[in-house]
Amino acid sequence: GTFRPNRDVTREEFATILYQASGSPSIINYTLPTHPDFKDVSAWAKNAMIWANRRHIINGIPENGLLYLQPKGVATRAQAASMLSQYLVITG
Repeated sequence: GTFRPNRDVTREEFATILYQASGSPSIINYTLPTHPDFKDVSAWAKNAMIWANRRHIINGIPENGLLYLQPKGVATRAQAASMLSQYLVITG
């Protein structure tokens, strides 16, 4: 319920921003991501993370041979730029 403009943004928060900016499209036909840490996604961000992952806006980060979503990790400048760039590609 607060804005907190000087706080870092997490990967799940950034995915949610982009998801809502695109009108919160349906994810009915989307399959759940298979990343081992998908269970760590906050309930309020699940639809956004599913959408963003299936649209290749947010991808897994390699660690020990697996890909992790790191939903609560801070979105680096590079990650945010990549997510925004891919979002712009799919939304025209």
